[in-house]
Amino acid sequence: MAIVSRLTNEFTSNASVTYQVSVVDTDSPSSATSVVNLGDNGFDLTYQTDTDDRFTGVIPSEVVLDVFVTVAFEQAIINAIRIADYKRFQLKIEKKISGGSYELFWIGNILNDINAEQDEGFPRRFTLTAICGLSQLSEITYTEDINYLDISTYVTFELIRNALKLQIGTSANWGGSDTYLYTVVDWTNDLIPRSSGVDPLGYTRFNPFAFATTDPDTGIITRQSAFELLNGICKAWGARLFQSDGYWHFIQVNSYHYMGSATDVFFRTYKTTGTIFNFGTVDYRKTEGSTYTRLAGATFDTLPILRQVSAKYDTIKAFDLPFITYQYGSGTETDFTSSDGSKPIITWNGYMNGPNPVDATSYGIANGVTQCLKIKLGDVSAITGGTISFKRVFSNAFNLTQADFVTANFMNQSFVIKHYMRLRLVGSSDTKTCCPVGNECSPWETNTITTNSFNSAPQFPIPYTPGFTWNLLINNYSPINNEEYLVEFETDELPNDGTLFLDTFCIVTRNDLDTPTVLTTIGSSDTGADEIFIFSRPDTNDEQHIQYYVNGEAVAGQIFEATNTPSGTLIENGTEYEVGDLFFGSGPDAAAIGKIESYNGSVWSNATNATWDSYGSGTDYRFTQLLTEEILKGQDEGAGIFNGSIKIRDTSELNYFNSLSIDGKYYLPSQMSFNANHDTWSGEYYEVIVNSNTQGFSITDLPLGKDENKKVGKKITSW
Repeated sequence: MAIVSRLTNEFTSNASVTYQVSVVDTDSPSSATSVVNLGDNGFDLTYQTDTDDRFTGVIPSEVVLDVFVTVAFEQAIINAIRIADYKRFQLKIEKKISGGSYELFWIGNILNDINAEQDEGFPRRFTLTAICGLSQLSEITYTEDINYLDISTYVTFELIRNALKLQIGTSANWGGSDTYLYTVVDWTNDLIPRSSGVDPLGYTRFNPFAFATTDPDTGIITRQSAFELLNGICKAWGARLFQSDGYWHFIQVNSYHYMGSATDVFFRTYKTTGTIFNFGTVDYRKTEGSTYTRLAGATFDTLPILRQVSAKYDTIKAFDLPFITYQYGSGTETDFTSSDGSKPIITWNGYMNGPNPVDATSYGIANGVTQCLKIKLGDVSAITGGTISFKRVFSNAFNLTQADFVTANFMNQSFVIKHYMRLRLVGSSDTKTCCPVGNECSPWETNTITTNSFNSAPQFPIPYTPGFTWNLLINNYSPINNEEYLVEFETDELPNDGTLFLDTFCIVTRNDLDTPTVLTTIGSSDTGADEIFIFSRPDTNDEQHIQYYVNGEAVAGQIFEATNTPSGTLIENGTEYEVGDLFFGSGPDAAAIGKIESYNGSVWSNATNATWDSYGSGTDYRFTQLLTEEILKGQDEGAGIFNGSIKIRDTSELNYFNSLSIDGKYYLPSQMSFNANHDTWSGEYYEVIVNSNTQGFSITDLPLGKDENKKVGKKITSW
């Protein structure tokens, strides 16, 4: 199978711009291709934004075009598109440049939604619709095809690039030296140097698990969609994300106001690999006139004056702890990988995946204090109400034939498993542990690694049953007993910051049914020990978890408000603009899951930075506070709307990322359509302006709430 342009043709617009259109099969069984006839309109490219919102965020685009099928081969391609998986067929549009070569203009995934076939002979008209892929990200979680650890921070730029490259599905259409992503961002702080070669998106990072919620009662984790993650990043940075002129753009809205002024506006370009390969200053302005002509029938209107802009920043929430590494005794510390599944706890040898045993050379036997299994769960912060909630199901199984039991002297034996477990918090000055004890969880105490710092579950006998059909055991790899045991508890508040570990081991003993008082401990090298499996399966059930809790739920936040106070008094008229919930921002402390960290070129900050400025000037703000100010600046006196059509008269370019001067005011395209054959943009433009009127600001802290059904200090343990 190969990537092949199955249907293709080109056309030249009224203004002498030549486009080549190709229907690409990314999994083609053949190299055969055909030149297909196109409709008179060429194609229509449409951008979809929120109504009356200058700060839409993610802006999906789509292309619609007609093709006229004239032969059976072309009909077969149309039929294949109807039933193909999403992303298999793509629409590629290229534009001819000087010298006769082509460069990418737009790329998208073709949808199955094709008009019905008419009961008539050739030619037959079909309407194809392709989407850039941004809107479809609402159908998948932000972790699909991307292995984000729940407690790790990731550079903001990489979160954007990962979604575009790994989840959209069209990145193969960009070559290694092609411009893939173009950013125009200019918010900095006292750590991030303001320079054309320094992209603030590459000098900030946060934990994407801020875009997930955990049910405090069931522990079920709901991760937001990939669209919501990208849109949340755009909203928080006051930026727009879209595809135009053959590459992706992430551009802060207010940067257009400064283009052509004494304030430099910086751009950076990237390859698909994320390598920055060009940077400098940019000016995207165009002017309506003889080249870009306003057509008759246009209207002018005004966006309402903003009285207040508010944004809520959720700062603290429960989150699942990752499984980073595991180690048996003093053996090799091994990273968890995708081949381990989702967070297994392997006390002896491996685990059962349905009827199949799963083991690995790196899995071992944890059968004592010095040989315990140590799982690294990552760094945690001690705050008021911060606890660890544990809920996992454990099982056991024997992967033995009848002959193995005879060889191992396991015939007519009774087996007992004694399971030990604790949590260990390694701080900067000491180590504290806690563990389940009966119906409670012990307090955090300073302990050495001895049996005193572990507590055990009750003993669970696993009897050998005479007459058991061993062939059935072999075929099904069934556990000897069908009982599973639940380990569930919640700790006291974390006593200090540190790195958290789960330590566990099992002691297995056997006795002869004829002499039940004589117990023999099975050692790791004893015959048959390597066929005993004791485990908690990979955490595929959302009700199982090891989580960092704050009063059992997401409970804290801040509300930022910017108010229109030109003379020191809040205006009486105007509307209120609500950004909505944001999930990363400045601190306010190290426990905030969405804390945004900054980089100074050598080290990362502690994420409580409150010195953010825009475009090289301004008063120091918290990150979200700066956003509310930027939004209000552009509409505190209202903002103009131009609704009409602009026709391009020659081969000059007018793209979606260009602003356009109309009657002395600059406007930014919003909800727009471009007809390629007629070289015409139609839709709404919003005025780009940044005023310097007096604003008022406030930050309201939302206190920690409480779930009455799960209070700090209430410790539940089930075995």
